[in-house]
Amino acid sequence: MLSYLLQGTLLVAPVFVTLYVVVALITTFDDKANDLVEVLINTRIPGLGIIMVLAFLTFIGYLSSLFIIKPFFGFIEKLIMNTPGVKIIYSGLKDLITAFASDKKKFDKPVLVNLNHNPHVQRMGFVTQKTMEEFGLQNKVAVYIPHSYNFSGNMIIVDEKEITPLNVSSTDALKFMVSGGVSDID
Repeated sequence: MLSYLLQGTLLVAPVFVTLYVVVALITTFDDKANDLVEVLINTRIPGLGIIMVLAFLTFIGYLSSLFIIKPFFGFIEKLIMNTPGVKIIYSGLKDLITAFASDKKKFDKPVLVNLNHNPHVQRMGFVTQKTMEEFGLQNKVAVYIPHSYNFSGNMIIVDEKEITPLNVSSTDALKFMVSGGVSDID
């Protein structure tokens, strides 16, 4: 019975949690958007919240690309970066989002890392810094190794000769690592 309980939990939990988070986000956005719309035109429109969020983010992205508006965004960022405490949170989040989603992706070089100079024991990770010379470390690289089934990982510094580049997309490599090696590579 315990085995069946665990097996059922493993099958249902990922689907349930994913659906719960998606529904909660959509419901929250729709409720807030429809509260505003109801005040203006006394009606509710399902799905309006998501449409408004996507439109708002697209508009902000467009504005940030305009030459005239760019200094304003630069001023806001400078203000945030000069605020103690807030700077740490903002810069960390910005770097993380940039690492995954911008033109300057950081998780784009999947590698194998030899542990303890042993080519028989290796971990998969991503080179995040090609050089560590600014720390006084010669011929070293920074490698981020995500944990399986978790939003965490370890950053290690290794000799360049201890890594082997992988011929796989960074998306497939991350999916494989985070799943603990059970995901198929597309």
